[in-house]
Amino acid sequence: MLPEFNLEWRGYNKQQVDEYIDYLRDEYERVVLEAERLYARVEELEDREESKEDIAAALIAAQAAAREIKREAREKADELISDAEILAHWMLKGAGGQPDEETSPDFDEPTEAAEVGDREEIEIEDREVAEDREAGVEREREVEDRAEAEREVGEVEIEREVGAKAEAEREEAEEAEAGKTGEEGEAQW
Repeated sequence: MLPEFNLEWRGYNKQQVDEYIDYLRDEYERVVLEAERLYARVEELEDREESKEDIAAALIAAQAAAREIKREAREKADELISDAEILAHWMLKGAGGQPDEETSPDFDEPTEAAEVGDREEIEIEDREVAEDREAGVEREREVEDRAEAEREVGEVEIEREVGAKAEAEREEAEEAEAGKTGEEGEAQW
């Protein structure tokens, strides 16, 4: 939309032209500011997109690390379980017990337990297990003896309480009987 300027002596109306120039300057500044704002917004969105990509990459890396940690933990757990099964097998065998054939590893000779330790270590552990077993049997006997003594003391206390209760009930019955007899005698008078 182009303005129409009035013709005057020596050209167009100067005031109208100046006003239009002022209008154009204001519009130009507004357009420049709007363009700057839009450029800033585009940069912000690009930064966000880059941040999203960085976050996605970090998340993928974290997931991969978590999978690796889980895999290593499973391997370590499997290794520990295997070592424990081997050790339990030989401990039971050394303690005179019978290993569970279904769950114990299949070993024909003690040399297959070399992963857990050498033969001397197994013999030492076997002796320690036997000593612990004997100590456990002794402790079990002590606990059973103590429990038997406590049971006997409890039975004696119960007998005393029952006897005392029976005596108290007998006395109450005698008093009640005496009270009835006295009331009957008064009633006869």
